[in-house]
Amino acid sequence: MVQIVRKSKLSAKQNRLVCNAYSVKISKSQFDKSWNLLKKEIDSLREELGADQILADNGDGLGSRGFNFINKERSYFDVNKFSEENPELYKKYLTKKPYFEYKPII
Repeated sequence: MVQIVRKSKLSAKQNRLVCNAYSVKISKSQFDKSWNLLKKEIDSLREELGADQILADNGDGLGSRGFNFINKERSYFDVNKFSEENPELYKKYLTKKPYFEYKPII
């Protein structure tokens, strides 16, 4: 059974916490979507210009802003390849862990 706690049961501080967290979560989701679209365009511009750094100024008096493009490499464990090549060992060490998804109510 789902336990729902309504505003009337929350203190003012708890109510502000929930409302602020909700706003941040919604904003983050929107910013993540926007960033993913913009990042593709910035990547294309970087490649087109062959730049290691791009600076711009929109004339608002806050000065230049932009990006340094820093090449990095990261190592990671290829789980898919490992599970294909070693299915029994993969199953042996596979674990499940409960967690909560924070899904905003709209």
